[in-house]
Amino acid sequence: MIELLIFDLGNVVYKFSYDNAIAYWSMKYGENIRNNRAQLLADKYFELFEINAIDVNDYKDHIGSLLNIDLSLDDFIFGWNSIFMNEIEGIRNLLVNLRNKYKIVALSNTNDIHWEFITNKYAQLFMLFDDIYLSNKLKMRKPNKSIFEYVLAQNKIDASKALFFDDILENIKCASEIGMKVVLVTDMKSIIDGLHRNNVEVII
Repeated sequence: MIELLIFDLGNVVYKFSYDNAIAYWSMKYGENIRNNRAQLLADKYFELFEINAIDVNDYKDHIGSLLNIDLSLDDFIFGWNSIFMNEIEGIRNLLVNLRNKYKIVALSNTNDIHWEFITNKYAQLFMLFDDIYLSNKLKMRKPNKSIFEYVLAQNKIDASKALFFDDILENIKCASEIGMKVVLVTDMKSIIDGLHRNNVEVII
């Protein structure tokens, strides 16, 4: 029986797109930087920034170097935070419904800049979670098994009684390998179907 629901945040609870950051920096510094988008998404510095192993100025300089622009700190932060969009339609009502019977936590890879911004942007949404576990605070990130094991230990629960929702297959596979039930999120329907498939009581 499922006792703990663990939700990723980005593109599970709210929408986000790195295209927004690229669009802003392109507007400010030139259209040619669009060609470098892929470098931002598979980069060791990106991972280091999400576990607080490098600071904002180091990461800003790295992004500027990748894009071949003299990126100011203000433009970096504004563009970096522009990725965040609206909450997923229906997710708020679903969380309200679920929290009456289940413990609900969030587990997200993030960084200090993003966390400071989204703490305000999604403040009411975040209040629906019992706890929020963050890579930049814990200094470990998905898909490292240690972060999943930490969340389970903090909640004193066996992996088989936890259901994890994420939009990234690599994270899903890692959670499954330690015995957690998992749902690969593609849209709101996939979340609902995953709940039903794991016998989680929910009224839609």
